[in-house]
Amino acid sequence: MSIVFKPTIPAVFSGSKAPPKKDVVLRRRQLYTKQELQRLVTLRVHGFSFIQIAKLIKRGQGGVAAAINHHNLHSEIRLKRQELLDSIMEMSE
Repeated sequence: MSIVFKPTIPAVFSGSKAPPKKDVVLRRRQLYTKQELQRLVTLRVHGFSFIQIAKLIKRGQGGVAAAINHHNLHSEIRLKRQELLDSIMEMSE
């Protein structure tokens, strides 16, 4: 008699595992137009959140953030915010 237990699995259970799914669903790609990107920049300059912008342009929040990163719009948003702030400060003087 051995101290080590060696379980035996019946052959009935060998085929019970379902094969993994291999169906790939292709998603429809909607590229941003220049007009949509400009609208996105304008809305960000005026302080709208990603969630609010996504609802307005009927896209996902992650898609809005990805478009800003992909098209490198951070510098443009920063410059336009500074211009807006400068114009407001000139009016108050």
